[in-house]
Amino acid sequence: MALEGWDVEGIEVSETAAARARALGHTVHVGNLADIAISGKRFDVVAGWMVLEHLHDPLAALRRLRSWIRPGGWLVLSLPDAGALGFKLLRGAWYDLDLPRHLYHFDRRTLRDLLEKCGWRVTRFVTQRSILSLVASAGYLLDDLGLAAGVAGRLKSAPDRPGRLPLLLFPAAFALSLVGQTGRVVVWAHQSRD
Repeated sequence: MALEGWDVEGIEVSETAAARARALGHTVHVGNLADIAISGKRFDVVAGWMVLEHLHDPLAALRRLRSWIRPGGWLVLSLPDAGALGFKLLRGAWYDLDLPRHLYHFDRRTLRDLLEKCGWRVTRFVTQRSILSLVASAGYLLDDLGLAAGVAGRLKSAPDRPGRLPLLLFPAAFALSLVGQTGRVVVWAHQSRD
């Protein structure tokens, strides 16, 4: 966003990650969303990538973010889609279950309901074109079945060390995204009028 000319500001729980962003000239607050003080500022867009499922109180967080948005502003969130077929089939082997780090899991309906309760109006859901979490889930499934330990380990680490795999898997990821089944979703929400 900064490369496109936007003024950017961020929140990061990791001091190390915040220091890296600051070294690039960005303003980064360190701490939890609930503890960060943003006074006198209004943002056009608030984006959170793989954050909501980690928060202890997503309802309070979404309300807080709404208070930071200018009238008519946008919220863009990326998160695992618990309504996707991968979760239904893989259950405990689903990579994005990620217990205990993921405290909540949302499907599109529960996410829409939560956002609307917090004063947001969902305008669209976009299925991400990545299936690395499904690849990792296959590794967990093999592990659970006691099969192919070496292969399972490589599959489980795919999201952390993807290499060329996303390029090789893009046709499958694209096809699954067309039917909303990659297991990852981006939701766009507009601030509702009070």
